[in-house]
Amino acid sequence: MFDCGFVGTLEPMKSSTRLVVLAPLALSALAVPAFLSPPRVAPQAAVPEAKEGPLEEAMQALQAGVKGLDKALEKKEVDKALGLVVGMQKAAHEAKLGTPEKAGEITDEKEKAKFLTGYRLKLIELERGLLDVEVALVEGKVDEAKKALEAKVKPVKKAGHDVYKDGK
Repeated sequence: MFDCGFVGTLEPMKSSTRLVVLAPLALSALAVPAFLSPPRVAPQAAVPEAKEGPLEEAMQALQAGVKGLDKALEKKEVDKALGLVVGMQKAAHEAKLGTPEKAGEITDEKEKAKFLTGYRLKLIELERGLLDVEVALVEGKVDEAKKALEAKVKPVKKAGHDVYKDGK
């Protein structure tokens, strides 16, 4: 097979060479059982579930984004507005993949499917409005960005809340 020169006989090797060769082997033999045993984890106290999930967090980010975007556009702070609108797009995308709490109240499967489809389409409409705001900002048209926010983002947000948000 392979002739490594020292396989089978360690006598001709110097003791320092033997140490270099044998030490990693001995250490690896000790390490293998450590990797195979389950990790030792201290027991943790039960963590209460968060009242707010990813959907609520995304919606709060959208709400804060609208307020911040209004202010940034008023001050004509294009870079700040661009950062806010991109953050809102991310939040809208996250929200789109969520399920509103109100869907849990619907027992009929066809009605629930219709409700969830409408919810997702409403968030896609919101994303389109946010893209229109972004395009206007990229083009340096702050007034058009304000118009898009007022005409394509805020009304969609309100309409979505009227239908898909529970009690608000």
